[in-house]
Amino acid sequence: MSDRHQILNDKVFWSYLEFYASSWLSRLDDKVLKHFWIDGFLPEMSTNTKYGIEVEGMTWVVDGQRQAPYRFIISVPQKMLYHRRQVFSIEQIELEQTRQRLYIDIGPQRSI
Repeated sequence: MSDRHQILNDKVFWSYLEFYASSWLSRLDDKVLKHFWIDGFLPEMSTNTKYGIEVEGMTWVVDGQRQAPYRFIISVPQKMLYHRRQVFSIEQIELEQTRQRLYIDIGPQRSI
């Protein structure tokens, strides 16, 4: 595994992402999705992209009472592959309930 794919083993990053993704969902205006939260990420593989890498794996999405396994794809930019992975922002989350898929785009945290 090359250094750029070490994110697969970065337990701190995955814990932060679980917390930040759940928080991001709770702030949505959507009355249904704002009650969803993420319970753990299990990264399985990563693929190089022009932008950085995409990490795929399993996660559990909880909708208040039920917990369901979802496939996820996280898009990680080049800038975050070698350092400072604990400081990031979520650009977008897409939750496909019918297909049980979760897509997340992250980027480096921006200064205000």
